[in-house]
Amino acid sequence: MKFTILKKNFKQNLSVVGNAINTRSPLPILNNILIKTEGGRIKLTASDLQVTISTYVGAKIDKEGSITVPSKLLIDFINQVADEKVFGELNENTLKLKTDKVDANFLGISASEFPEVNDVKTGSVKINIDGNLFSNAVHKVYFASATDEGRPVLTGVYIKAVKDTLVVASTDGFRMAEYRVKLSEPVKVDFSCIVPARSFSTVLKSFLTQETSNVELYFNDSKNVLSIVVDDMEATFKTIEGEYPDYQSVVPNNFTTTILIDKVEFTNAIKLASVFARDTGYSVKFNIKDKEVTLSSQPTEFGSNVVQMEAKVKGEEIVIGFNAKYLLDFVTNSDATDLELKVTDPLKPGMITEKGEKEYWYIVMPMKTSW
Repeated sequence: MKFTILKKNFKQNLSVVGNAINTRSPLPILNNILIKTEGGRIKLTASDLQVTISTYVGAKIDKEGSITVPSKLLIDFINQVADEKVFGELNENTLKLKTDKVDANFLGISASEFPEVNDVKTGSVKINIDGNLFSNAVHKVYFASATDEGRPVLTGVYIKAVKDTLVVASTDGFRMAEYRVKLSEPVKVDFSCIVPARSFSTVLKSFLTQETSNVELYFNDSKNVLSIVVDDMEATFKTIEGEYPDYQSVVPNNFTTTILIDKVEFTNAIKLASVFARDTGYSVKFNIKDKEVTLSSQPTEFGSNVVQMEAKVKGEEIVIGFNAKYLLDFVTNSDATDLELKVTDPLKPGMITEKGEKEYWYIVMPMKTSW
């Protein structure tokens, strides 16, 4: 293998595939990046067996070949290179990378030991979707997934395609979020799957740029994988096995009280009320009346506070408690100007939506307020 590549492009694509590296993997080969010449370009691949990422980089190929080299060393080296071009040459299992000022030799492992990278398109159901729209849907729900591995299905993002609708949702059992997207073309076969929330969101962000217009999704039921393809980048995720909970069954059919709130006003009020709520599980009480809403924290040995919030209230008076941190997770991920908080009973979930948005909602379970 012998090639010449622009440092800028090499660095950018190494950063993308680096998202699949697990430095704690017991398998040495998974700490390496596969470098392979393919179709007159360089193909970079990294995998932790759950997530596999590949990118294609334009390069001048003088000789075909492949090798895997330690990811951390390679990424650190390329990040520090100041020259515009990098020259690569493989001699047995040693990859020599050279610039005008630097020479480096990377002792690699044969590419034959790297996990097989399957064709993501063969035997899969395909969806074409606007990249920004899909990214926005994932971004607005993934934070509601669980971080505790006790119930693996709750650590994932639930994706379901039915005819011309794509549903993206997540829940940790205490709150849940759902975003529905209309597809330009209905899917040929309905499907649903669960993908790891954090890695899925991170990879999607690394794939998308301001110029990205389209994302291709490929679901392969027989291989239990969901793949994302964007331009010259593709990522394949092993789906999480198990049945996703019927989260929609806890969504109230109607609400007796609705509050229309300015997002900035809401954010500031929650942050102020939660200052004294850190030692009480971030429990904040909402006292909702006809013309005013007050937020209060439970008194502790350090004190308490009450915050008045400007809002338009429709419906019945109610006192209800919520986890302030859960509310902040929603508002910090929302780009809306006005929000609606809907409640019906101190023991039933509340719903937050962006004003005028019918396809996106966030449900939060209430907390007891005995003070």
